[in-house]
Amino acid sequence: MVSAHLDRPLDGLTTAQTKALDTVGGRAGRWLAWHGRTVVLDALEHLHALGRAGRGSSFRRS
Repeated sequence: MVSAHLDRPLDGLTTAQTKALDTVGGRAGRWLAWHGRTVVLDALEHLHALGRAGRGSSFRRS
């Protein structure tokens, strides 16, 4: 989703602008999917390994 906050309404986007937004949106979506599959999962696996090894910081719920 692309959101813009402008001083006044737009009359419409040109074909080139629409294509550019579609391209950027597709790239952003692919990057977010890659990030979730790699960086986030790696971080979660690391935290899980620390917890299993007993090296995670402990906390107490009140």
